[in-house]
Amino acid sequence: MNKITGNEPAMARQSLKQSGGQRIDVDFNYVEDGTPGLTIRQHFAALAMQGMFGKVNLDFINVQTVAECAVDAADALINELNKNRPFL
Repeated sequence: MNKITGNEPAMARQSLKQSGGQRIDVDFNYVEDGTPGLTIRQHFAALAMQGMFGKVNLDFINVQTVAECAVDAADALINELNKNRPFL
């Protein structure tokens, strides 16, 4: 199993270009402008933040703390996914 760093594109899309009327594969990970969009780490952190904001009273929340916790959660998930063990 390949290890992930978290810097890989979260939503890889195949980019296609035409060459002499024939469509050819260019790159699976990057869109037409060469950028990968959100990384896996950014995507995981955003999902964690979404879950945290859904569970708290926003009047009493420090958004910086939530952001830091979300990044920590994303990193923890990436570390767990990189452990060599069978998935259930």
